[in-house]
Amino acid sequence: MADDFYDPAHREIYAAILSLYHKHHPIDLLTVSTELQDSERINAAGGSAYLAELTTMVPTSSNIIQYAQIVKKKSTLRKMIKAGQSVSAFGFDEDAPIEELLEKSEKELFHISQTFLKDKFTHIKDILSARAKKQWENAEY
Repeated sequence: MADDFYDPAHREIYAAILSLYHKHHPIDLLTVSTELQDSERINAAGGSAYLAELTTMVPTSSNIIQYAQIVKKKSTLRKMIKAGQSVSAFGFDEDAPIEELLEKSEKELFHISQTFLKDKFTHIKDILSARAKKQWENAEY
């Protein structure tokens, strides 16, 4: 999810990549840049030069699962920090019924754990196989 990225520019880039994926378009520097330009989000994504710089920073795509796991872990930790701040604030609300405060606290943490468990990773091989199958089914002969 785009919200998993800390840097707003990376959120924009990921959203553009996801948009291209859903349109079944190739994903590369040119198509991502064009997608961001067409949606007038290129500046929010750091500009074309930043996109080009990013392509040189990733050592290899063979570690993509590990990179995605790092992003997801950091995102979950940030959500836990935010939930902890909310729960702390609930503790200062002396006028609210304690049951309500406890329920709100539980919901904060439950939402994080459910989101984390729901967003399990899928192997790229499975994604590519499904995409190839869909393209095969949609091919005109």
